[in-house]
Amino acid sequence: LEQFSMNDAFLKAVDMAKTILSRTLAHTTYYFYSKQKLQEAYEKRTHESFIITETEYPGWYEFAGNYPDLLYMVYPRTTTGWTAKSTIKEVGSFEPRKAFPESWRGLKDDDLAQVTGIEGSRFCHRSGYMVVADTKEHILQLVKIAVES
Repeated sequence: LEQFSMNDAFLKAVDMAKTILSRTLAHTTYYFYSKQKLQEAYEKRTHESFIITETEYPGWYEFAGNYPDLLYMVYPRTTTGWTAKSTIKEVGSFEPRKAFPESWRGLKDDDLAQVTGIEGSRFCHRSGYMVVADTKEHILQLVKIAVES
């Protein structure tokens, strides 16, 4: 059996607590930074129904809950293309405030492009809460169609 002392166990526990506290602080800091970025995007939006951000932010659903006119968040994907996500009716729910059109749901690539009329349409989630496109212009066209539908 490996020998250990109470001091060694205590020091290991201290290291673990430091790691937990450090990660909690980093997460909390980023969460508040995210809220600030979402507020900035909301204040400079060009359309009342959606905001455009430079990334997906945590706290999006809670933030959007304060603005009933806000339907979607648009942002670049970490890989390629752009995504638009619907807000939800209430925190804790998965029901979109305004889902993307039913005729789009579950479609991808050419099938979605044919239905939407937008080349570069890539994917619409089967629940209608998210849509993906190749470019910012394509995703904005899709969002505008969804807002007006």
